[in-house]
Amino acid sequence: YQRRVHGNTLSDINLLVKLNHKPIKLKKTLLKVIQSEPSYWHLDLGSYLSHGWYDKECTDLVAQAVQKSNIISQVTLKRNDLDDQCIPAIVALISHPNITSLDLSYNYICRCSEISEAIKLNTNLAVLDLGFNRIDLGNIWELSKVLREITHLIELGLNSNPFGRAGARHLIEALKYNEGLQSVHLDGLDLPQSMHDELQEALNVNYKAVVLEKDYEIRPHINDMDDPIPDMITDASSEHLSLGNIATILPAFKPGSMKM
Repeated sequence: YQRRVHGNTLSDINLLVKLNHKPIKLKKTLLKVIQSEPSYWHLDLGSYLSHGWYDKECTDLVAQAVQKSNIISQVTLKRNDLDDQCIPAIVALISHPNITSLDLSYNYICRCSEISEAIKLNTNLAVLDLGFNRIDLGNIWELSKVLREITHLIELGLNSNPFGRAGARHLIEALKYNEGLQSVHLDGLDLPQSMHDELQEALNVNYKAVVLEKDYEIRPHINDMDDPIPDMITDASSEHLSLGNIATILPAFKPGSMKM
């Protein structure tokens, strides 16, 4: 193990000790991440809290494991009750230069100042899902300021966050300056049609698209699904991170047109 992991040996030992106290499936998976086993590029731990395989400490362990990996480029941590106490680990994941896609949806994240700074640092990050969290007006303002400056983020999920119409106004103004975003997911904000039109226009100025999911079907919790829980790490044949079922698509956007 030590021959394959670079960094401080003491921190490596501490990580292993903590993993030894976690469920065996989680432990084995993160060890594979640490060892950068070939073909492992997507770490999917979505909904593992419901199976008793995830707790507050796990987000930090995931961040440490990913930091040691040369392979992982996509991480899914949805439905694991992540909150602002997890911000340091979330920042470590977002800012890691290998990470291109991160799904943090269906959690309790509110604070965006540190997240926004981390987005600026990782110019390889293309897809970020922060939908169904607790991002309020002040925090969407922090995120909007960053959107004015960056060009690398291609897809952004912000469904059903409580920043309301005033927050959507911040986004509209920011998107007028953004030259990278190709789709923005904004379901659940109860916006009037006039604001939908403004959002579309803000992106169309730079030949972009905005996805407004009005009549979506809420993605089922994994306990409600007939299929068994998927493996935590998927190979290259697996589907990419999903931002939900698109029900209403504005004319400028064609599904599958975005090249990742």
